[in-house]
Amino acid sequence: MHFELLDVRIAYLVELETWLISGLFMHRASPTGGYLASWVHASARSGHMIVQADMDLREALYTTRAMRRITGEPISVEIQARILDAAVRAPTAGNTQTWRFMLVDDPNKKARLGEIYRECMDTFGRAHYGARTAAAEANPKDPANQRHLRIMRSSDWLAENFDKYLLLFAFGTDDLYSLLPALWSAQLAARGEGVGSTLTRMLTARSNAVFEVLGVPADEGWQMAACVAFGWPTGRWGRAERVAVEEVSYQDSWGNPLGFSVNGPLWP
Repeated sequence: MHFELLDVRIAYLVELETWLISGLFMHRASPTGGYLASWVHASARSGHMIVQADMDLREALYTTRAMRRITGEPISVEIQARILDAAVRAPTAGNTQTWRFMLVDDPNKKARLGEIYRECMDTFGRAHYGARTAAAEANPKDPANQRHLRIMRSSDWLAENFDKYLLLFAFGTDDLYSLLPALWSAQLAARGEGVGSTLTRMLTARSNAVFEVLGVPADEGWQMAACVAFGWPTGRWGRAERVAVEEVSYQDSWGNPLGFSVNGPLWP
């Protein structure tokens, strides 16, 4: 038994040495000083054995932000399985579990969905942000405007490259809001694997067309809650910039400030 364990350890060290030599080891330390999450990313993308790493809960919560720019490399079925399994463990109203999830990786279907998505972006997305974008373009040196324009460019990249993502659709028959925790759990699970994600409800504006592409029954009361796009990110993980908690939070009554100071961010 001891010899078997030794063989496993030797095999692991040989595998790690292969990553290091080939340059597949992602030498990107997390804010907590760990590198294991990068090992998972490298192993999953290179086809080597997958090492499941633990990630600090707060690191996952603080760094799981929209990651739209991706490489387009495939996501292994092992990782897809862990993402789905995490999703179905999420809270569900009354434990009814009236949900259905659909992974979409078929190139033809993704191409058709991409066309629908770009139509939605042209009709609704840009119209919704039109005034804000115009103001930002009029004063591009303002830091807030620069952030907005970056987000819009990133959103355009998502629309133009929609067929490169692994897509996860969530459907329900009653309370669609109860599906959002499941999708968030899927995104957190993806973050633990080094996979980026972004949630979008843009396609709900053309749900009939989406249902036709995906073969969703039109007479059973199914509704689309949202879609999450997954992929290996080209950018770096980091804490998202947000307005201070004190500026957007009340206590007991609307407009009544908190009775304590948060002084965030509280991680790392």
